[in-house]
Amino acid sequence: MIAALFGGCGEGSEASSSLTKAEFVKQADAVCAKRKTEWQDAVVSYEKEVRAKGAQEEPAVQREIADELMRDSMLPALKGQLEQLEKLEAPEGSETQVKKMLQALSGAIRKVEDEGAKALSEATFATFEEQADTLGVTCPL
Repeated sequence: MIAALFGGCGEGSEASSSLTKAEFVKQADAVCAKRKTEWQDAVVSYEKEVRAKGAQEEPAVQREIADELMRDSMLPALKGQLEQLEKLEAPEGSETQVKKMLQALSGAIRKVEDEGAKALSEATFATFEEQADTLGVTCPL
């Protein structure tokens, strides 16, 4: 951990602080699992709130609840995932793949910011998931 923090200080330190691909995948998978758990909690909250407001047959109220949860919990969890993944050092030889994965996630986040909960679809995150899969990272929506 200390080596990762000071990776740019001095000659030769970059090679000693690089994550192996296996280490990168393990850490990235953990980041994705954390976000997935946060989203699952948000879905449970959504369902409870819909029931509490008696909105099972009211799509407009359901959209309001979904947009609020997206803004207050799901989007911050997604941004946190991006920030944590950006902090991981790309394994040697995988820098371009990691960059593409992060760009795809950033683009998906922008789409969700612009469109709200309606942008939550597998299509929005397909490129990110493909890039993650290329690296061996399991990061489903």
